[in-house]
Amino acid sequence: MGKAKTIGTTVLVVLFILLILFTVFERISRECQKDSDCPSSYYCGADFSCHPVVAGEQQIMVKESNLIPALLLGIAIVLAAWIIKRKA
Repeated sequence: MGKAKTIGTTVLVVLFILLILFTVFERISRECQKDSDCPSSYYCGADFSCHPVVAGEQQIMVKESNLIPALLLGIAIVLAAWIIKRKA
């Protein structure tokens, strides 16, 4: 029993050290952390690398409606309550 505890603890410690090393190396390999880390006319992307800003690029905002999913969810809840009440 004592030897199994030691092996289990050792495995956990090794996994923890590997996790820490992976996190450190991942952070070191990033090209940028924020936009000011990139040259002029570049921005820091979600992949932590610098990307050029395209002149005249417009952001398209799509407004999604949640009406249909809300109605479907409401109908499903009412039907479930009706089925449960009918069985009782």
